[in-house]
Amino acid sequence: EALPYVNVRDQYRAIPLIGGAGSLQSYSFAEVITQPPAPERFRGKTVFVGATAAGFGDILPTPFSGLSRPMAGVEFHANVFSARTQGLLIRPAPEWASALLSLTTILILALALPPMRPARTLLACAAALVGLVGLYLFMLLALKWWIPLANALLVPLLATLPEARKLPCPHPREETQRNFWSTFKPSSGPLAGFYSRRTRFFPPADCPWPMFPLI
Repeated sequence: EALPYVNVRDQYRAIPLIGGAGSLQSYSFAEVITQPPAPERFRGKTVFVGATAAGFGDILPTPFSGLSRPMAGVEFHANVFSARTQGLLIRPAPEWASALLSLTTILILALALPPMRPARTLLACAAALVGLVGLYLFMLLALKWWIPLANALLVPLLATLPEARKLPCPHPREETQRNFWSTFKPSSGPLAGFYSRRTRFFPPADCPWPMFPLI
């Protein structure tokens, strides 16, 4: 014989809480019984009745409070009811949505970046980051869908690393060598003739900043 009620752990939803514990207005049950408030206070409203004392064990940590001030179970259920009646429950996207978003980002950047110059490549990667964040906010706020975005954000971030090494140095090689020689060449003394010999510099291929004389 089947049970009348079955706890089905499916169709999970994220709950946008109104705030931390105590954000919803609450009244003591004993005071309502002994000193009934005005009828207008509860008219047309849904009332949740439950225990809020931490000793009963019906408490839940929330992003607003953690374990310092957990939320009572009855208040959490009130938050769920409020979000559901207003259509604010957030649905997690399917598992393949995050992978599809990452693959799409890889494909777009792989086709768009190779013909670009390094400076424009960095701008394109920054635009991709802004676009991904904008898509995430649109899906979350407008469509109430939550898509994990970390994997997709890594794609443009990693693409900027090799392109940043291709940026041209701000100073020409000849000017840097001349500045180095005029700074470190002794004008007089026993080493003046030694340093007057021909000096060769072996800077890196693209950037002449670390300059070392080889006699």
